[in-house]
Parts: sequence; structure tokens; C-alpha cells
Amino acid sequence: MNEKSHIIAKVYGYLVCLVSVIVILVTISSLIGAFFDMNDPLHSNSYGTYSPSGVRTDLTSFESYKISKLSTQNETKDSKPTYIPDDATLKVAYESEKANVIDSVRQQAQRTITIDIILLLVAALLFWRHWIWVTEKK
Repeated sequence: MNEKSHIIAKVYGYLVCLVSVIVILVTISSLIGAFFDMNDPLHSNSYGTYSPSGVRTDLTSFESYKISKLSTQNETKDSKPTYIPDDATLKVAYESEKANVIDSVRQQAQRTITIDIILLLVAALLFWRHWIWVTEKK
């Protein structure tokens, strides 16, 4: 192998190692976020429910949910009286929406964790193999 091919091969090997390290670092960051989302889905910044006006619905407590629902009803510009549900109806809606968000966030977090672990393994394997190849090449 001539000198030019040898240099190109080393540059290629080191670039694969560099890209692998970058992918590993980004993947670890994503994994950490997914684990936090999995443990506390109601405080997740990645996922959530939004009202028709684009405001995020607060599901951390029933009182916050009630205030956000009632305030979005007051934003309508119609002069017609709006239906205001009683606390029991709101509580059922709150529990249903809360369970839906928890399930959705956990499913998304599990998906992210699965993809990130596979990506982490592939990047680590690429790094390891190319590092051995580059350091053995004389």
C-alpha cells in the first residue's frame, strides 16, 4: 500500500471513530432525558397535551387542570353562555386525560430508550472496530 492510500485509510478510520464518539455522546444525552420522562411523565417537556388554543394543559394537579380548562372556555368570543361542567365531570375528564398522557409519554420514552440503546451499541461497535484497525495499521 502506498503512502497516500495509507494516509487516506488512517483519516477514514479516525473520522469514523470521531463520528462514533459524537453519536455516543448525543445518544447518552437522549437516554438520560428518556429515563427522566419515564419516571415522571406528567412533568415531561417532550410530550404533553395542548388545548385548541395551543396552550399546554397542566395535568400535575386537578386544581391546575380545572383552572386551565375553565380559562380556555372563557377565551371564546361568542356571547353565548358556555357549558361549565361540575367538579365530578371535570375529575373524570382529568383522570382520563392524565392516564392518556402518562401512557403516551411512557410509550414514547420506551421507544426512545430502545432506539438509543441500539444506536449506542452500533456506534460503540464501529468505534471499537475502527480504533483497533487504525492503531494496528503501521
